[in-house]
Amino acid sequence: MSTFAIEQLFLEDLEEVAALQQKVVEYLKDESLYVPSSTKEFEAMLGEKGLAVGAKYKGDLVGFFMAFFPAESSKNLGLDIGLEKEAQDEVVHLECVVVDPKYRGHQLQQKMGQVLIQRLRNQGRARYLMATVSPYNPHSLSNLLSMGLLIVALKEKYNNVLRYILLKDIKDDTIIENIEPIALSGEAIAEQMLWLERGYLGIGLDRVQDGVQIRYVKYNKV
Repeated sequence: MSTFAIEQLFLEDLEEVAALQQKVVEYLKDESLYVPSSTKEFEAMLGEKGLAVGAKYKGDLVGFFMAFFPAESSKNLGLDIGLEKEAQDEVVHLECVVVDPKYRGHQLQQKMGQVLIQRLRNQGRARYLMATVSPYNPHSLSNLLSMGLLIVALKEKYNNVLRYILLKDIKDDTIIENIEPIALSGEAIAEQMLWLERGYLGIGLDRVQDGVQIRYVKYNKV
């Protein structure tokens, strides 16, 4: 198979982006796993209020990963974790990621994410990378964790569906020490919420015989 080209997307890619999203939504067995973006939201992320990259195979778009700068929007995820107003201005959402079902298994989500994060670093506009993901979507959660994001909260979002909230400070190289590690079942929602409230962070995901486990450690910034 030929290699995939990962490149920045712009407003002229809107039609192809929307078509790919529709294809993926129709493929989903559980619609709660992905909240589709509107045309207006795509226009913002492909324009000045965001940054988007796409994976192309033989010239066709087969995946995309987009970021959005929420600024003073009430949807700013910084509000969910108590960031000060000045810090909220430095938040960028890793907003939506889509891969054509035909091309899954090539780590495209992770590869696009690495390119997107590096471009955000180079741009220098943001400090806090934030994202949400369903607790029942271990594949996407694993990819986000592998990019260095950490689970900082678990709560209801987007019309009362459960979402992990993840965070990565790209200007802080503090190493999260493996203090008092615990492993919790991915299905133990209430228990995970409790440990997050106690100041623990989710740092990894392990697949086990009966599902997945999320690795948590006590946050101890040094």
